[in-house]
Amino acid sequence: MKRTLALALVLLMLLVFAGCDAKSNDSSEKQDSISSVKADAEVNRELKVKSTIMSDEKIGDLYYEESKNVAVQDVRLDLGIGEEIVIGALSDIHYNYCNKRDFSERDPVIMSTYKNRKWLQYGYSAGLAKNCMDLLDGTVDLMVFNGDTLDYLSHGAREIMQRDIWDRYPNAIATLGNHEAARQMQGEVPDIIPLEKRLDTVREFWKHDIDYTTRLIKGKLLVIGLNDAYNVVSEEVLQNFKNDIANARKAGQKILLFMHVPVATGNPEHTNIDVGHPAVLNENNTSDLPLNFCDGVNDKGLVLLGNPRTDDTSKEFCKVLTNNADVVKGVFTGHLHNAMYLEILAKNPDGSSAIIPQYVMSTTASGSGYMMRIFVK
Repeated sequence: MKRTLALALVLLMLLVFAGCDAKSNDSSEKQDSISSVKADAEVNRELKVKSTIMSDEKIGDLYYEESKNVAVQDVRLDLGIGEEIVIGALSDIHYNYCNKRDFSERDPVIMSTYKNRKWLQYGYSAGLAKNCMDLLDGTVDLMVFNGDTLDYLSHGAREIMQRDIWDRYPNAIATLGNHEAARQMQGEVPDIIPLEKRLDTVREFWKHDIDYTTRLIKGKLLVIGLNDAYNVVSEEVLQNFKNDIANARKAGQKILLFMHVPVATGNPEHTNIDVGHPAVLNENNTSDLPLNFCDGVNDKGLVLLGNPRTDDTSKEFCKVLTNNADVVKGVFTGHLHNAMYLEILAKNPDGSSAIIPQYVMSTTASGSGYMMRIFVK
């Protein structure tokens, strides 16, 4: 738990101080689409380090990159796959922007959100995300955007996502967060459109299935992106996950799992962790209540996937996850706007105890930006 607290506190300070140097960036500049690195290409994957903040075998290296002043977390996983694979990951970008179409339609829900939602207004986070993407271009085999890419469901936010993500990384995985289908975000006009209908709108511009998608890299690493945005998973997600685990085991492949909401760890060391999440902040900017990551139930309403109050399908999903540690080698989540390292108590198929690392990513939309690079070998 000390390691978890140290990372959360250090990164919080890192992003706050980075914000002192952050400047608005012109995010309208278009780049050539880059989906992956050719297998035979020689790529320089080293960034110029301005200052190292933390270096830990499990957490990885946390530092400022020199040219963009971006906070970078490099995670290294030795899975015995024989060659290096690099994944670039951003989480919680929160594109907050309305365009001409929004103002022409003047939907009362969107207009009220526009008026009242000040955080990252006018698309500010697009510049922060672009700084990170500029550093990652040409150096990664896959890009993952781990939920809450949109701050709310405006035409303007969709326009930025199309330009900066889908056009630039047509092969990217973008998991669904709890903001993509939201329209009332601190606005005063209630949204009467049902969630499922709003999700249908999201499906119209998403470039892959919003609930479950996979990418197999170099025939050895299966990257799964799935939807747990509302603290549950569907029966279809559960069955796809079971099938992929069985098939990966037969093929000798390893799995990395990306989803927005963290998973309850079942680890008693994680019963009381103060992460400074906005949901548990008082006016003094200190936590009223530490969070329970062990079973994922918290009195302030922040619940995690796998909490005991959830539905049977989600419980079964977490059981499958934690009973296949020989194949599932890492879980990457976001949502909390704070970087953390947690260890999920798990088992191998023979019943022996194991650990699955869970990396909770911080928000890209803080300070001068945050990104993660995952080096797998």
